[in-house]
Amino acid sequence: MAGVTDRIYRDLVRAHGCGLATSEMVTSDLSLLNSAKTQRRIPQLDEASPRSIQLVGTDPATMADAAQFYVEQGGAELIDINFGCPVKKVAGSKKLAGSALLKDERKLELIIKAVVKASAVPVTIKYRTGWNMTSRNAIRIGQIAEQAGVDALVLHGRTRDDKYRPYAEYETIRRVKKNISIPLIANGDICDEETAAFVLDYTGADGIMIGRGSFGRPWIFAELNKQLFGIQHASEITDEYKRIIAVNHVEAVQKLHTVPTDHLSVTTGNRSHFVCKVINWYLLTMSIQASVRHSILSCKTPNDQLLLFKDALLAGNNSKHHLTTLYT
Repeated sequence: MAGVTDRIYRDLVRAHGCGLATSEMVTSDLSLLNSAKTQRRIPQLDEASPRSIQLVGTDPATMADAAQFYVEQGGAELIDINFGCPVKKVAGSKKLAGSALLKDERKLELIIKAVVKASAVPVTIKYRTGWNMTSRNAIRIGQIAEQAGVDALVLHGRTRDDKYRPYAEYETIRRVKKNISIPLIANGDICDEETAAFVLDYTGADGIMIGRGSFGRPWIFAELNKQLFGIQHASEITDEYKRIIAVNHVEAVQKLHTVPTDHLSVTTGNRSHFVCKVINWYLLTMSIQASVRHSILSCKTPNDQLLLFKDALLAGNNSKHHLTTLYT
């Protein structure tokens, strides 16, 4: 999840029981290695194992070179190939990448084979059920990947054309599982115990991946581990605990993404937008009054923004007019 799963986020979900936190999507073009964007996205050597990097690209040789580089010099312990990104910048370009490669099974196969051959670590792929409803080819892609030496699949229950529209479907995931022998991880609209339990049971998947359902809820992994598998987190996930995690998370992203100025103003560029995005996750998922959102998100200084955010969290539990949570 480019623009979401930064180092702060990955450490946070790992601390709550997430078994694998893959890096943000990284371009396979090594000429961009030293760009600030790439350096922020790649896994760091002091991160907890397994360190997984997700690569996106369109050329088999370039993808192979990138995989080999990140394993040998970047400390990657798992390579994940992105065949699922639906955004126009990736899947809508003239050079097919992300989910657009689902339309070119031969090139997809060549990329997988090249990356597997170049990598001395496990290789996984993340993909969708197809380009659109009339060309769903998830079973065939899964079989191609297995035969090419991929170690596990992650399948999102939507086509590229679906983007993120309601709702994810799990029947295709179930069918893929019946037609492969390598592990399959199910993804799409998994945001609570009931859905997680249903998906595991119905699809026969070996695991679940949670994306948007964890926005503003990094403790969801601890809750599901306890509810589904009886694994107790080190801390009790109380409302007070959630408030502390939320504040600590916002403070961390403020330090990383806010440019200091003489007046400590929040910048108007993408970095301030990131801080507001993280704040908004928690406002939407922790029952904060809708009337408070605007004042927090439009605040002029990081310090004032953080103070208003803390006050909102404390007042949220007593509010009678709650926001609907983002994912239900």
